Amino acid sequence: MKKFARKVLSVSLVIGCVYVVWTVVWTEAWRRLIPFPGQVDRGQLEMKLVRTRCFGTCPAYSMVVLGDGTVRYCGRAQVKITGAHTAHIPPEAVTDLLEDFRRAHFMAARSEYVLHVTDLPTYVLTLKIGNREKTVVDYGGERAGMPLAITTLEEQFDDLAGTERWVKGNAETTSNLTNETFAQCSTSALTADD
Repeated sequence: MKKFARKVLSVSLVIGCVYVVWTVVWTEAWRRLIPFPGQVDRGQLEMKLVRTRCFGTCPAYSMVVLGDGTVRYCGRAQVKITGAHTAHIPPEAVTDLLEDFRRAHFMAARSEYVLHVTDLPTYVLTLKIGNREKTVVDYGGERAGMPLAITTLEEQFDDLAGTERWVKGNAETTSNLTNETFAQCSTSALTADD
């Protein structure tokens, strides 16, 4: 009986090792098959993050960052500031965000990472460069098999776009709102069911 148990354990270890090696090799090969665009025309660059409601108090909003540094925010629910608002970020922040997409191997990611549970928020990231567009839907993050790099990208998107000024409110909130008038969000502001 001990010999049989050892054989089963040995076969299981071999299969496990083959699976890990195959996964790593396949992932790296896939990344090379779908290269990230080299030169990017800033006039045709659009990066978007949508966060939807959940059963609890998850903030629901969308952010679009254009190549010229224009940031368009649309607050829907559970945020400090609702409605449509615009701000600008420096060109280096746009470059940093684009590099975050590159480092995350965003173009080679699956289109969806879905955990089969209920009441989580959905996060939708979209990168559009000219006529190339890639969208990744995150419902459950790493627990659904999504790479940690995509989760990090979502967080960096918020940081670089300055989402906090509208979602939570900070020192920039009042000065940004002083020069704006309240506007409703357009129906195209969200790409996920909110």
